[in-house]
Amino acid sequence: MRGHKKPVACVSFSPNGEIIVSGTESSTTTQGSNDESIIRWVSANGEQIGIPLLHDQWITRFSISGDGAVIVSSSTRHGLCRWDTIRAHLIGKSAIGQWGWT
Repeated sequence: MRGHKKPVACVSFSPNGEIIVSGTESSTTTQGSNDESIIRWVSANGEQIGIPLLHDQWITRFSISGDGAVIVSSSTRHGLCRWDTIRAHLIGKSAIGQWGWT
């Protein structure tokens, strides 16, 4: 499966096993914007689902809701983020915790 520009830092299956979710380590593109992302894949055939969920820091881990509609991710800087996987966007604001890895 190809899709990430940088090494994958974490990967997980959805509770029903139908979706694989992967997240990248931190880096900055030549244009100066971060390209960290969470990508969803169909387990059966490896096809990418929708667009990547763009994160602003190294993704350290994530969890997928039972119905697969929400992903909660943690990063090295901004704590927790909740993602709407249907609309492929951040739900609300990041839950900022203490500085450093979460």
